[in-house]
Amino acid sequence: MRVYESRDGVSQILSHRTIQSTLVSTMTEGQVYTLGVWHVKEGRQGEFVLAWKELGAIFASLPQRPSGKGILIQSTSDATLFYSFGPWRNAADVAAMREDPRAQAGIKKVRELCTEATPGTFRVIAESQ
Repeated sequence: MRVYESRDGVSQILSHRTIQSTLVSTMTEGQVYTLGVWHVKEGRQGEFVLAWKELGAIFASLPQRPSGKGILIQSTSDATLFYSFGPWRNAADVAAMREDPRAQAGIKKVRELCTEATPGTFRVIAESQ
């Protein structure tokens, strides 16, 4: 059991199971993640990272912006392979982002630096302990 103080100052005793189920239901209730797989043209990795950061700034300025920070990771065995992901409140916000002309231009700029680009939208199914 753990004791937590709520916003109104009232202490609550919550079991580990209650906390875990609350977190999982909050995470999976509508929240989605965008995930991109990017095979960057050889020698263009630096430009790609800059373009990806610019795209993140565009996303952050949208009316329905991401619900957290975007992450960009690079393979340790293939310097041209990157994955990016980030949380959004719901699929409607992702759809609105993809319709935004500034986001479209930013995505185009990132894609032009790649030999292959595969974006997608995903939902949380499970999490590890």
